[in-house]
Amino acid sequence: MSKEKKTLVCIEVTIAWLVIIESIIIFNVTDNITRYIIGAIIGTLMAIFFIRNLYVTLDHALDLDEESACKYYKKKSTIRAIVVAFIIGVSLIFSKYISVWAVFFGLMNLKFAVYIQPLTDKYVYTKFYKKGR
Repeated sequence: MSKEKKTLVCIEVTIAWLVIIESIIIFNVTDNITRYIIGAIIGTLMAIFFIRNLYVTLDHALDLDEESACKYYKKKSTIRAIVVAFIIGVSLIFSKYISVWAVFFGLMNLKFAVYIQPLTDKYVYTKFYKKGR
């Protein structure tokens, strides 16, 4: 497995752990667990889709010339932004059944997972595999 692919998997696992930790906390303070679970699933699936889409986009953009790569990356970034707006909009429309906050936190887990990725790589990945990348 390539170094980039290992990083991708590490971020996805971190997202999953963040959702589990977040869920344990939320289950103790919310009265409507079903709404939260639906929102958390949607947000987490979107976060995993986004990190995979970023990986594929960057991989493809590196094969293009500079001008084409910029256009391609801007197009893909715009599509991701539209998808986020759409998902949040649908969550707002169906807020009786979906927790908008859970969707938002699920999406934000991607950002947090990327920020703490160097720490998880250094302390967690090396503990399980006995070597760094």
